[in-house]
Amino acid sequence: MDRSQPFGKSAGVNRLGQAGTGTVVDFVQNFSLAGATGLDTLAAEAGYVARPGIELAYAGDIVLASNWNLGAGIVDEAGARAANLLFDSPVLGKDVNDNQLVYLAAGSEAEIFNNYTNFLYRVGGKASGAAGVLTRFGPFFDAEAMGGAFCLCAMAVPADRFGAVADIVNAHPEVAHNYERDHALNMWFVLATETLADIDRTAKTIESETGLDVLQFPKLEEFFIGFKVAA
Repeated sequence: MDRSQPFGKSAGVNRLGQAGTGTVVDFVQNFSLAGATGLDTLAAEAGYVARPGIELAYAGDIVLASNWNLGAGIVDEAGARAANLLFDSPVLGKDVNDNQLVYLAAGSEAEIFNNYTNFLYRVGGKASGAAGVLTRFGPFFDAEAMGGAFCLCAMAVPADRFGAVADIVNAHPEVAHNYERDHALNMWFVLATETLADIDRTAKTIESETGLDVLQFPKLEEFFIGFKVAA
């Protein structure tokens, strides 16, 4: 998610915690790759899963005024009451803000979550929707901008050798982001090296050590998906 405007609280809208155009909630709940050049066709691939990622990137300090609850949701109290799932609590009374405290009908939690709760940080606002995740805290170092090189690589590893091959691959200091996918190419990792020639050298070394091909997928076009928070 990339926004040119600061992403803090502005114009009376908390862009992290409230719904509305241009907010994080809007990005997560309406997440779609439709119209993303070269990406929307991935949805047809077997085993493909997409979910929104959130990165906090800012040159200075990022300070949250309160805890950020990524599991937050807004309950449709009127609907839940009409369905006899939610009731006023005469025992508990009201909270410090004069809001009536309520209790749930026994065993009604799942129905309230599924049918009467708008989850702020889940796709579609549904309990079953993919959850938005904070994908990274910390600096990002662009290997190319620093004179180096990086490349996404993949291997088809027999299931009974996966752990052993992962150990061999991960032993190389040039390797990062090694993870398993449910695909014929089931091991994916990134090579980051000082020179472009070192990419091929490291890939060939891994091939020699494992007896398996290392497929290289160099970057053809760069996309930035993120958002900025005003401190």
